[in-house]
Amino acid sequence: MDDTVEVIEPRDLETMKFFVNIKVERHEIKNPVQDRIWDHYLNALKEQDPKYFKDAETGIYLEVIIDK
Repeated sequence: MDDTVEVIEPRDLETMKFFVNIKVERHEIKNPVQDRIWDHYLNALKEQDPKYFKDAETGIYLEVIIDK
């Protein structure tokens, strides 16, 4: 999903209408120690996976800046 969102061009929007019913939320995540921010596009199942909200190396919980 992340790769798809990054490469979408305006001409592709007509095709994307077929995928309107897919429930995916954008989460802007910040690592407070490294001061690094990135986006995750997650469905309901992935939102339950802690790997998107916890740093694997340090074990610290990541800060959710935007949850929409």
